[in-house]
Amino acid sequence: MEKIISATEAIRRFSEILNDIKYRGESYTIVRRGKKVAFICPVGVP
Repeated sequence: MEKIISATEAIRRFSEILNDIKYRGESYTIVRRGKKVAFICPVGVP
């Protein structure tokens, strides 16, 4: 499941986000000022 979060929220919750990615297989799109800037997903997922 992909979640969209702000860059500020990503900074605050980075450790929790990494755990969600590793153990739950979740993916995150990070936005800054309304524009997508990064996508974080488990290794091996395009």
